[in-house]
Amino acid sequence: MNCQRLLSAMLLCLMLCLGLFSGCGSDVYIAKLALSGTAGTLDPQFAENQNSILVASNVFEGLLVEDPDGGLHPGVAEGYTVSTDGRTYTFQLREDACWSDGSAVTADDFVFAFRRLFGPGSVSPYAENLLSVQNAKAILAGEMQPEALGVRAADDHTLVLTLEKSDSGITTVLAQWYTAPCKESFFTEQKGRYGLEMRSTLYNGPYVISLYDAGKEIRLRQNPNYHSEQAAELYGINITLGSSDTLAAFTEGGSFYTQVPRESVDSLRDAVITEYADTTYALVANTSRSLLGNESVRLAICGAIDREGIAGVLPGDQSTTTDLVPETASERTLDYRDTAGHRAALTLTEDARTLFREGLAAEGEQKLPFTELLVPDTQTDRQAAGIIQGCWQNTLGASINVMPLAVDELWRRVYAGDYDMALLPLSDSTAMGLLENFASDTDRYRTGWKSEEYDALLDQAAAETGEQAVRPLAQAEQQLLRSGVVLPLYTSVSYYAVSSEVQGAWIDPGEGVIYIKYITKS
Repeated sequence: MNCQRLLSAMLLCLMLCLGLFSGCGSDVYIAKLALSGTAGTLDPQFAENQNSILVASNVFEGLLVEDPDGGLHPGVAEGYTVSTDGRTYTFQLREDACWSDGSAVTADDFVFAFRRLFGPGSVSPYAENLLSVQNAKAILAGEMQPEALGVRAADDHTLVLTLEKSDSGITTVLAQWYTAPCKESFFTEQKGRYGLEMRSTLYNGPYVISLYDAGKEIRLRQNPNYHSEQAAELYGINITLGSSDTLAAFTEGGSFYTQVPRESVDSLRDAVITEYADTTYALVANTSRSLLGNESVRLAICGAIDREGIAGVLPGDQSTTTDLVPETASERTLDYRDTAGHRAALTLTEDARTLFREGLAAEGEQKLPFTELLVPDTQTDRQAAGIIQGCWQNTLGASINVMPLAVDELWRRVYAGDYDMALLPLSDSTAMGLLENFASDTDRYRTGWKSEEYDALLDQAAAETGEQAVRPLAQAEQQLLRSGVVLPLYTSVSYYAVSSEVQGAWIDPGEGVIYIKYITKS
């Protein structure tokens, strides 16, 4: 049966399920979801807005799909083979794979999509995840054109992907939203509007967009042209954008999912609560201020802090850590912490007080000039800062002033470089994203610290894939911690609630993705 005939048959079934005829109208379930913020482009190769990624992940599908347990299943590809050297992947596409307009999804659609990631014109932020593909690095360096990328269509239903070298993580990359296909003829017809509105977007995933208002609401409904070994369970979802209080929407039945403040967790007794350690609170030093350019002074200040004392004032949902990159961060689709392991605690070659005095002497000083520690104005952070202040006084004989600030004011001063030291909540969905903030050419927190070795490790990671990218990042993380510019102290946990009215929701808070395909009403 061709795609057009399948479309007619599926439309009939859809009309029955909607009750336009008779039948299963009473069984149709439409979930509700309230999100803060708006949506951006739905172009899967370039969608970066978290809400856009959520939608794109449900209206597009790549060669493979990932399940809630991290396993991979056939998507548009019904199967694939790998050459003995691990460099050539040959994918057989489903013959019934269709676009939402009824036309067939072909191997050429994937070739065009992959080339779009590498330009010309603009390069996708996700291109670095496919650097293992043949000629990808040369294309990004401007030495070759995107047409040289190691991907080709052997025929309409056979796609051949050639790598520079074996990369075990490439199959996980091929299950992400940004490796979904793109139909070249439709894309060209949109004249630059592709992904910006409902009528200028073509879908091949389990859902299509039935209403699109980027600032207010997006509605998804089952795609009648979608064919898969795992059919979509949920009929549709209404997404409200720009919500000022997603928790209120959740408690009032207007959303099946929300992030929850710690103090509200116990009140949601009927909800399923999941927690993620997604933020690291770290001491960050401005090396251009108050003798903090002296490494011995910085290391002594870090080494004098008693983590066990801090642990005593932390609430039950927080704990001390020696890792800068939080547990929820990924890298090249791998779990960063599981792959990189944990960072060792800072160790000093001599006791902190001796090291501190040597640092002062090298600067021609006998005591530390006026130095201020900025901290978030919360009870936990103020108490932790009190412990830190006491450690510095008792171990180093250094009097350092603690200044609690509202979070907005804290970040304003940090971004302006107007601080000596600051206790900062650091978080990012990827390890590279967090560590790049301390690179010489970025220096987001105005630390003034520069290290050619650190920058080289980040560059090395950017040129690698899979585990080969994680190794230099782990080395960079360790080097940063040994510099005394950053000292991770404790983690913060975020809580997410899913309504007991649904089951099967698969949520990845790190990327902001909610896969609705598997949702059913409890």
